[in-house]
Amino acid sequence: MGKCSFVSLDGEQRSKFFINIAGFGFEGAAVDKVNRTTKAFGGPVSFLWAILTTLLTYKNKLTKYQIDDRPEEEKVLLFVVANGRYYGGGLKPAPDAQLDDGLFDIVSLGDLGFLEAVSNLGKFRKGTHLEVPKVSFWRGRTVVASSEETQLVEMEGEVVGRLPARFEMLPKAMKLIV
Repeated sequence: MGKCSFVSLDGEQRSKFFINIAGFGFEGAAVDKVNRTTKAFGGPVSFLWAILTTLLTYKNKLTKYQIDDRPEEEKVLLFVVANGRYYGGGLKPAPDAQLDDGLFDIVSLGDLGFLEAVSNLGKFRKGTHLEVPKVSFWRGRTVVASSEETQLVEMEGEVVGRLPARFEMLPKAMKLIV
């Protein structure tokens, strides 16, 4: 299970837990758009429409982040902190994620432009995007992120707040019977 501490939309410091996937950047903006529009055509179509229309106006943002003890800074399109593999109507941002390994699979889509993002959308859906230039992948237990620009934080398909945020893995925090 993951725990995310963030700044809520009303400016308060908050924390929430997630099982599947959390993230920020473009994905927060796209989730916000999906949740403000109709889902009458189902999840996959709703998310595809939100992705394409949000990509038209979204500007990548300079982001400082630290994964465990490794600090980084780059322009980011989207940033995923994943415990599970799928989200957003069938997208597969973390193709090898394991719910029970005690590690996040962390994926950053760097400074991709509109055409680069659209041309690689099929790879993101299939989970074959990790080899694309400007896509980075790590495994870790803690992610701390901040930006001078507003970046929405989403967890489990809901916008919960904005950066700065801290994501931490809580291994074996929940038992599941399957």
